[in-house]
Amino acid sequence: MHKLLRCGALIVAVLLIFSQIAMADRDVLFPISQSKLNVDEVKTVFIEHFARRCNLPWAEVEKAFEAKEAKDGLQFGLFGYGYLPDASTTPVWQAHLRLHGGVHYALLNAEGEILYWQSHGTEHYRNEPDVWETAVTSTPLKTDASEDQILSDVKLRLMEKAGYSKTEIEDFDYRMRFVYEKHFNEGNIPVWLTYVYDANILIYKQVNGYDGSFMCLNTPEEDFGEYRTNLPSFIDTMNFPYSDWWGDTMTIEEKAMQAEYWRPAVEQWLKDYPYSEESLGLVYDVTLHQTFGVPDDEAITQREAEQIASDYASHLGFSDLFFEQRKCRANYLVTDPEKPIWRILVRTPEISMEKSKKYWGVDELLFREYVVEIDAYTGEVVFATIVDVDTPRYLWQY
Repeated sequence: MHKLLRCGALIVAVLLIFSQIAMADRDVLFPISQSKLNVDEVKTVFIEHFARRCNLPWAEVEKAFEAKEAKDGLQFGLFGYGYLPDASTTPVWQAHLRLHGGVHYALLNAEGEILYWQSHGTEHYRNEPDVWETAVTSTPLKTDASEDQILSDVKLRLMEKAGYSKTEIEDFDYRMRFVYEKHFNEGNIPVWLTYVYDANILIYKQVNGYDGSFMCLNTPEEDFGEYRTNLPSFIDTMNFPYSDWWGDTMTIEEKAMQAEYWRPAVEQWLKDYPYSEESLGLVYDVTLHQTFGVPDDEAITQREAEQIASDYASHLGFSDLFFEQRKCRANYLVTDPEKPIWRILVRTPEISMEKSKKYWGVDELLFREYVVEIDAYTGEVVFATIVDVDTPRYLWQY
């Protein structure tokens, strides 16, 4: 998946620069004296929080704060942008530290309360409901693990990991649900959620994948240790030519041929791994989400379509500055066979960094891309949009 970084290097670099500038404008350091807590007190709160949530020894978390990145990341100021509704007015302490192989992050207010934290691949807010309350119950497929299979696994883990005897586990109460929940797999893949009670007291919670695969077993105070169900990679397993699509090295004819060739394999993959549509990403988009084709004699040419797309720039507010440096990427789609379309991405201009700096903040659209969809038979523009963070990936990424 690292090959994703190879596409659109210029726009990514520019967006990163802009985001860093924006963060520099918003993140404001405050004197520590403005906090009711000193540095040692703040560290104590953070250490206690992650030691409890990650079930780690105090000394191990304390040691993580000795790393340079942790020391540099422990600051007081306006850091809650994107996380807290009153970020522009409420100073907070922030901490970055690496624990058991992953970066952990948290925000602490001046009174010593944890407001927000990231761990184990997800994020949490103070006083957020338990996942049992936010989960949405679903019905397992026939190919999914059964309740009996999950119950057997939970009992086995309680004996192996928690040290309970066979007699003890039979006296526990097991409450089990097959659910979608926003923290697990970003809400895209269901999991088996099991809460274990002893005399109506919650003592353990376990998560299994839809197929019964073990994910984690934790105490009530702990954060779940795993939030993602491991799925095999279609790209790696099947040797799908990902870089050809992402790098846009294929002709219109080659795209149509490749999409047709790979479609049966993707359909079979979804039968074998029924919740993998989201993880397929590009593969799904180019084989099943839309249909690539080859223009017939009645269709306008690719060059004509690209010219129409270029001429449409003014309708979206783009200036002609460096427009000759903008290149196009074309796709011919026959998803609706009666109404084939040319989808043209007009890229950012290929100009030097020196020229780019000159126009930052002057021409906002200079560093943006846009997409135009054109009726292949009439040449009429049927859809157009400027690419932003909400633009679906299939419209512009490949």
